[in-house]
Amino acid sequence: VAFRSRRVSLPRFGWTRLSLIYPASVLCTAGGGLLFAPGPVTGLLFAEGDYSPVILRLAGMFMLVLSVFVWQTLRHGWSEMYLWTIWLRLFMAGCLVWFYLASGDPLFVSIFAVLLVGISLSVSAVFADWREIKGSALA
Repeated sequence: VAFRSRRVSLPRFGWTRLSLIYPASVLCTAGGGLLFAPGPVTGLLFAEGDYSPVILRLAGMFMLVLSVFVWQTLRHGWSEMYLWTIWLRLFMAGCLVWFYLASGDPLFVSIFAVLLVGISLSVSAVFADWREIKGSALA
């Protein structure tokens, strides 16, 4: 018995795809900053806590790796991942609220604000793309 893989082809989501440039750029920039200059970067984010440079560099490394994944998602047009990027960032936003409530460190408010801009861009883009797809289907 042969099994065939059925891959569902989703629309390209042009605006949504463009909206992922923001988080990819932020991840790349902040990840590089944390990896190579953790002290100044945490200062720019209004951190009041005492964070180990090694842990910050570890976070920077993970951010750079994640940025490569987001850039590749853009490059290859993996539209199946677009909505997942929104859900994962919503999860991250919830965690940041929790971290802020637990620590009171404004660092988490700064990161939350940057994250919220990206979520807003992507959600707006998804609605614009869906409206465009729905309109073209009716025509």
